Amino acid sequence: MPVDPAFLRRIVEHNERLTESVKNMKSRIRNLDVDRREETSECAVAWAKNVEQVLVSLKGQQQLSRQMRESARVSDEEQSEQFRDRYRFLVDRLKGEVRSSFL
Repeated sequence: MPVDPAFLRRIVEHNERLTESVKNMKSRIRNLDVDRREETSECAVAWAKNVEQVLVSLKGQQQLSRQMRESARVSDEEQSEQFRDRYRFLVDRLKGEVRSSFL
């Protein structure tokens, strides 16, 4: 099962947006005035949304990682089967020659 390039692209774009949002939030928090409760509340809500998006991003990355591992495992199995099939004749012939030399 190959990895879907569109899924990979969506994860990368989401991570870029999330990174930019966290950078903006960082500067917003530095300039935050605790006496302005409404602004502080808005900032806290925005920060909570960022945290939720980080969780969504991590879940997406985990799913992509599982897909990539599965794809690599299937590819390895296919290559090892091809190798076995390709050299089975040679191995069988060598076994025959070794057996005949001892008889």
